[in-house]
Amino acid sequence: MLRFASAPLLLLLAGAATAQDGSFAVFGIPFGVPLTVPECTWREGRDYMSADRRATKREYKNAMWSDESGPCFIQSLRNIGKPIEEGESVSILFPLQERPSMSKRGSLGVRIVDGKADYMTVHTLGLAGQTHDLAELTEKFGTPTSIEHPKAQNRMGATFETTEATWSLKGGVSVTYHSALSTTDEGLIVITTTKGALAEKRAMDDFEKQFGGRDL
Repeated sequence: MLRFASAPLLLLLAGAATAQDGSFAVFGIPFGVPLTVPECTWREGRDYMSADRRATKREYKNAMWSDESGPCFIQSLRNIGKPIEEGESVSILFPLQERPSMSKRGSLGVRIVDGKADYMTVHTLGLAGQTHDLAELTEKFGTPTSIEHPKAQNRMGATFETTEATWSLKGGVSVTYHSALSTTDEGLIVITTTKGALAEKRAMDDFEKQFGGRDL
């Protein structure tokens, strides 16, 4: 667990729009437009949790990477084979040899807002990749609107310099980069519109009410 030294947190929606504009994609997935990648291949499998031996359930053939010729998405088990519901989040999987190296999980998180991919997340490799990550983001989005390097400390007392950066883009789009979360080996990139951020907050509030903040 990392403990951060006292430093102001960067707000996801802070900052005015900059001259950065135009459409863009993340790992080839267009941001801010309807998601067009297909659902990953699924099948009917035996439901071993059911008392009915004839019961079946839908499951993905491969929930780790795409077995298709290109990216595909997986969603919650209850929705397999159905259109993506408004406000729901999905994971974009990529063919094994095309998994993005920046992503620790080899995937891209997407939440659908007003029918569009308006909220994306990438879990990064943490401090080991922060120099590369920051360079990649700066090349794509320009100079950060704000950047800080707060100190973090692990349980052993070792201190590390982390990176917290934001980009405020045209149309209310913001990009936030955290080079480290609760551990040094995982960071997070969030790309969102204002509506996307509100949808994410509602989803997290609903989760808190349903599960009381327990890890699943």
